[in-house]
Amino acid sequence: MMTIHKLTAGDGYTYLTRQVASADAPREKGQTAAGYYTARGNPPGRWIGRGAPLLGLDGQQVTEEQMQALFGQGQHPDASTIISAHLATHTRPGMTGAQLTQVRHDAIRAAALGRSLPRYAPLDRFDVRVRKRLQIITEQTGRDPTTAEVKKIHREEARRQRAAIAGYDAVFAPVKSAALLWALDERPHVRRAVRDAHQEAMDIALNLLEQHAAYTRTGIGGVAQIETRGLIAAAFDHYDSRAGDPNLHTHVAISAKIQGIDGTWRSLDARGLYRMTVAASECYNTAFETALTRRLGVTFTPRPDTPPGAEPVREVSGVPYGYINHFSDRRKRIEARYTELIRAYRRTHGHDPPRAVCHQLARQANLDTRQPKKTARSLTELREGWRDELTRVFGRRALTRLMAAVPAAGHPAVTGQPADTRDFLDMAERTVGNVSRQRSTWTVWNLRAEAERMSGMEAKSEEFVAKGKEIYLPEAAAE
Repeated sequence: MMTIHKLTAGDGYTYLTRQVASADAPREKGQTAAGYYTARGNPPGRWIGRGAPLLGLDGQQVTEEQMQALFGQGQHPDASTIISAHLATHTRPGMTGAQLTQVRHDAIRAAALGRSLPRYAPLDRFDVRVRKRLQIITEQTGRDPTTAEVKKIHREEARRQRAAIAGYDAVFAPVKSAALLWALDERPHVRRAVRDAHQEAMDIALNLLEQHAAYTRTGIGGVAQIETRGLIAAAFDHYDSRAGDPNLHTHVAISAKIQGIDGTWRSLDARGLYRMTVAASECYNTAFETALTRRLGVTFTPRPDTPPGAEPVREVSGVPYGYINHFSDRRKRIEARYTELIRAYRRTHGHDPPRAVCHQLARQANLDTRQPKKTARSLTELREGWRDELTRVFGRRALTRLMAAVPAAGHPAVTGQPADTRDFLDMAERTVGNVSRQRSTWTVWNLRAEAERMSGMEAKSEEFVAKGKEIYLPEAAAE
């Protein structure tokens, strides 16, 4: 799946670089290096996106200094080098103070990518500001604030909470069953297949965003939307969740700085990113399933715990659901906190929260349950720990059972027949019908998301669901 969040200017990016393994060397695609498995921490980021070559960064390793320049200050990633070179070229002995000031000003402009990021005065935390204002009402009136007053204060404080947007963090992650195969399977070709399928699917989804969401605005009040020369992004691969579970995922930090086709640097019009989030996520899911099936011959089936009416998460067939559930501690904590927030909202307002509020509560649940990252470990150490835990909880044959999800034959031949035009017409009708029943208004991206979802569900099997209760039992309980 893919999610997207704002990155604020200043230090909003630092969690991406905090645990990069300093001893890790850059790797060529497909190259195996001992340092990749033994260095403590996550591998360094890499510059990607169609706009990266504009800055001479395509495929290069990301440095902390570059992230600070682009995402911290809105400048060229190599701003320090550009500024130093400008000063060395234009500073001469005997210059007056005013002349030196002008040279320094010009040097900073040479490293700028359009306008500087705006700066806002820091505020207290949102909950602190709200609590202070509610206390004032109580002190002045001698009563508790009304529901209408609480809502009004929440709205007003939310509008005050401003921060310059430096970029957007798009996070791509395969389903947990695939992450477990990558983390625990003893066969290198299986682990490599999961990583390559993840990379392939991510590239396809990013290409979709490049084609349809890489726009900027110009004119008075940003009246005109124009095309650009592509996104500039830094991709960071991470191995585990904050709870320490296996969680192969990639953070793609997309810069808010983007160059229009007229050569002017402006801000990315992020509305397209948000409109396409669900469609891009479904695109990634479908592409990942296709890529992993092609490489390993696995199949995907819906999870047995899908709530009625919810879109099912499709896992690799044969991976016991008990394993998936056990190594999903982070998700369980978020869901528990989200349930608490929903209940609190109902008690306060007397009704279920609307969809927009649900999204806000989900983000709050994510933040409320966020733990500090554990001490950095190498990929080899992480895998050893996960395998020990799997055996301890599910028994000595647990790893064998997990590996059995990948057919021994490897790559079964594809014997499908060419698709009939009538199949496409039927799917198109069902796609429009499904979306129109779910929404009163919708866009082409709602149709794209539903089409991706349906194409993945066409080959679903009921076997995994039917065996849900059976495979949930820990193997250790049967021994």
